[in-house]
Amino acid sequence: MDEVLRVELQGRLHQADAALVTQSAAVKEGEIVFINGRSQDAELLENIAVNVHKLGAWPIVGYSSDRMAKRMFFDVPDKYDAQADEVGMEIAKLIDVTISLGNGTSENLFEGADPQRMATRGKANAPVAQAFMDNNVRSVEIGNDLYPTTWRAERYGMEEGALASTFWNGVNLDYSERQARGEQLKAALAGGNQMRITNPNGTDLKVRVQGRPVLVSDGIISAEDIKQGGPAASVYLPAREVFTTPVPGTAEGKVVHTRSF
Repeated sequence: MDEVLRVELQGRLHQADAALVTQSAAVKEGEIVFINGRSQDAELLENIAVNVHKLGAWPIVGYSSDRMAKRMFFDVPDKYDAQADEVGMEIAKLIDVTISLGNGTSENLFEGADPQRMATRGKANAPVAQAFMDNNVRSVEIGNDLYPTTWRAERYGMEEGALASTFWNGVNLDYSERQARGEQLKAALAGGNQMRITNPNGTDLKVRVQGRPVLVSDGIISAEDIKQGGPAASVYLPAREVFTTPVPGTAEGKVVHTRSF
């Protein structure tokens, strides 16, 4: 990545870290905010923490790395896979907001891992995720499976700098515009009975959506989102998603899946 682009992206980072604290996460004075990410984004983590404290809130910064995550799995005996995460449960009681960076630098970090061990660990960690939901902890995830890394740039056939520029442009869009558009789409889905999904690749699927909850990831955790709680109090940046689930057993048609990573 050339130096000119790096400086330009650094400016976008400073623009993003203030907006995601005040607008996306809706941080308030006196709240406790848990910020976590990897070492390569230490400066962004620090900037977020400073912007949290500027509002009179209290930041806690958690550190991770691909190396540590891998060793935590492969070097720790499997007898601890089912161990309850008591620390995670206590954090879920303590904090009001979590801000995380989805910036893993490896595509195949857990290659060769025993699927049964992965499943056991997932089951043991599930109560923590549920506790965050039950306690209405607001969540902002920066990445949405698009965080600019070398391996993602290769996946999408882009230069890493171009991917980074595209990503931060998406993060720094006007959230209020997205919110208005998201509410329009939400109303359309919520008022419908059946959805038909088609694609030139041959996909032609009908599902019923009548009565199903509709969620919007528009980059803003609003007062209404906080009141609703649960999944509504989570956003994923870059944002612009409206999603729901179909009525079970109502799918008719065909889905053609042309590419998977």
